[in-house]
Amino acid sequence: MAAAILQLSEIIASSVARLLSICEEQQLALPQLDEPYTCGSETFRQNSAAAEAASLIGAAALQLAATLLPPQETLLQAASGSMKSAALSACTNYHLPEILRREGGSQGIHVDAIASKSGLDKDKTGRLLRLLANRHIFREVSPNVFANNRISSLLDTCKDPAHLISSPTSKHDDTSGFVALVEMLLTDGLRSAAYLVDNLRDPHTSASMEPQHAALQRAYKLDVRFSEWMQQPDQEYRRRRLTSALDGVASVESKDYILKAYNWSSVPHGGKVVDVGGGIGAIALSLNRAHPELKLIIEDRAEVIADGIKARLCLWQEKRPSALASGQVQFIAHDFFGPQPRNILSPSVFILRNVLHKLGDQEAIRLLTFLRASAGICTVLLILGHVMPSSLHDGRSMSSSDVPSPLLPDYGAADDTTYTVDMAMLLWYNSQVRTINHLSHLLEESGWRMKFVQRNERFQGGKSALDVVHASPS
Repeated sequence: MAAAILQLSEIIASSVARLLSICEEQQLALPQLDEPYTCGSETFRQNSAAAEAASLIGAAALQLAATLLPPQETLLQAASGSMKSAALSACTNYHLPEILRREGGSQGIHVDAIASKSGLDKDKTGRLLRLLANRHIFREVSPNVFANNRISSLLDTCKDPAHLISSPTSKHDDTSGFVALVEMLLTDGLRSAAYLVDNLRDPHTSASMEPQHAALQRAYKLDVRFSEWMQQPDQEYRRRRLTSALDGVASVESKDYILKAYNWSSVPHGGKVVDVGGGIGAIALSLNRAHPELKLIIEDRAEVIADGIKARLCLWQEKRPSALASGQVQFIAHDFFGPQPRNILSPSVFILRNVLHKLGDQEAIRLLTFLRASAGICTVLLILGHVMPSSLHDGRSMSSSDVPSPLLPDYGAADDTTYTVDMAMLLWYNSQVRTINHLSHLLEESGWRMKFVQRNERFQGGKSALDVVHASPS
């Protein structure tokens, strides 16, 4: 045990020294916890060595805390996570981050004034904020005076609190989408999680992988899958929030990682690249900028294409207006579980980004089979998404082989995004994030062959990148 503690402390000390040295040499500023978040505060992560050092510091510090804190405390922190989530949900619903930014600034604002602006009881306001401030979300400047900090400022939509109160449905419109993503986890995610055990105990749903048998359906008494629920007329707010949340997912991913996912220069001039489930075409936009010679086709469900008309036109008219006008970029409404349109024959590349983990095995095989039927012998399939890593140092890990022991090879609690996504898929879709072997099996069953898996670097410039599975027709 003493040896492990020493190893962890040495990882922290050496990584801190390396981080400070790099930042001094490159004249890079490090973030301050008490200051609001800015894109500039993440600039140091653009240096890969600095980003790696920061990840090691975080992973080692969290593992050291897990080692030395009383295990009862660690378990109670995990078990009481729902209480912290509830407090966070209340703060975002009452627009406290926006009120603190607008009314308090760095000096903070008293709970009496916060309550007056928000309509939330002043005593409960202080208790909610204090619980979160103890976890470094918000900052108590002086007794009952609170301000935003680096973490809580990310929950600010940058809108006028009065506008949010008078027009709640449009809260997440024209934002980065990150707050929408957090709110989804705090509402539908938290409620669904509360019904997970009931779902696991019910013989009708315990072993089912049907999308209408997820915990979310039990929580809201639904008999339709999540995507169908989102299209119901009374779900306008959730639908708009979901659209924004998907942008939020993109906001924590590197926008140009698609350019490193494949050797695009090898695609013939005018070669077709089909982005299946591509939404408003965020990936296609990056591709079109770098490789305007490619013919880009974005496919998605009819309702997604219809709902995204405004956002799509704004994005492309602002960034690449000639691409739509020339027909070099096209949007096509298409059912995932049907044959590809006739004009999609032998494309150069199929892209599936964040699609398969929302589907059960049988639906995933069906989708992949239809893609295979339309593929040519030279078609490449790129599956972009999370691949479930191993947490063991046994050669099976998808994680970096350079992570020093005794750290977990996937950085442990410092980067558990993949495990969180896997749980979200279980709760919302009754699906999962798959291992390499599981994905390989799905591909084989549908006429594809996995060639290799490209593990992308994490948190470069404050962004993360998805893993890329490369496959070809078998």
